[in-house]
Amino acid sequence: MSAPTYDHDDPSNGYEEPEETQLRLKLGVRPTWYRDGKHDHPHARPCPTWCCHADRPGGHDIESDHPMTPEHSLGIAVDTVASHYVGDREKVGDGWVVNTARLSADLQQLGDGEPQVQVALHHYVEGRHRCEERLRLSIEDARDLMTALRYVIELADDQR
Repeated sequence: MSAPTYDHDDPSNGYEEPEETQLRLKLGVRPTWYRDGKHDHPHARPCPTWCCHADRPGGHDIESDHPMTPEHSLGIAVDTVASHYVGDREKVGDGWVVNTARLSADLQQLGDGEPQVQVALHHYVEGRHRCEERLRLSIEDARDLMTALRYVIELADDQR
């Protein structure tokens, strides 16, 4: 059985002593370190098509709390105004900008697990930004919530 080949099998990689790299290669064990976003992660399955790294095969986000399982995400959350929460005002150049509170919807998936819809509330308390994860939903849960929201919105629209 031959040892797996990683981009960082060079004994002068700077993360291991050359003897450590040579022994690891001889034994055929995986490295204990990976470069975030590089092509040397052992999780060989491609990212979901919606993942911000889908165009970089093997270029996964790696988090320290689950280093052997890549994290997939949209990369840019979809923000909407949350008008019943406090915003903030800041000086930008010669004028002022008012930031509204907002809800951020994101899609995330850990490894080959089920995708999850995450909703966070960004608001301001005494001028300080707060980000609170409010919802973590399965796709089915999110569809049910979407149906319930559509229903109550239609009821409210009928009363106008």
